[in-house]
Amino acid sequence: MLPLCFKKGHLSSKDGEGQDAIVNGSGKLVLKGLPMQNRLTKILGIQFPLILGPMRMITLGAMAAAVSNSGGLGQIASSTLPVMQLRDEIKKAKDLTDRPFGINIPLHWPNALDVLDIAMETDVRVITTSGGNPARIMNQAKAGGIQVLHKVSTVEMSLKAQGAGVSGVIGMGFEAGGHGGRSQVTTLCLIPG
Repeated sequence: MLPLCFKKGHLSSKDGEGQDAIVNGSGKLVLKGLPMQNRLTKILGIQFPLILGPMRMITLGAMAAAVSNSGGLGQIASSTLPVMQLRDEIKKAKDLTDRPFGINIPLHWPNALDVLDIAMETDVRVITTSGGNPARIMNQAKAGGIQVLHKVSTVEMSLKAQGAGVSGVIGMGFEAGGHGGRSQVTTLCLIPG
């Protein structure tokens, strides 16, 4: 992951590559020219390397679609949603965007495999996982053409997820909301510069 720097109308990464950027009348950063491209944007089919963090009962279909329409990856948090409500939220997102969005699946929840089945049935192509070993779902996810990003809070967890065959990992330090891990390692220490 490359840190980004915005200075005098130019957005650049640590390696010096960049593109022109302006702040529009609404105060929003707008990039001129081609969208940012890196491994994440290519894997997920998104414009910018931004992923909406799932929040139970908050990041539902409308919010996921709004983030996806803005060029990032929106997500629906599935952890406490009944099956029919999850299906409704996926339909809502699909009605509001034609861009990729994902579903977050906490693997320790009893409905994790049901949510994966729903993702496959509804043609959701990206899931993020947390709270368990992603190896238990990788064969099914790969067979369904789903990209899996797994949240990790230590280097060891990252290597284990890589060994399971995930498409990528999301480094999440102890200060993060939700399930930040038990190691008390912060994101600043976890993510290499």
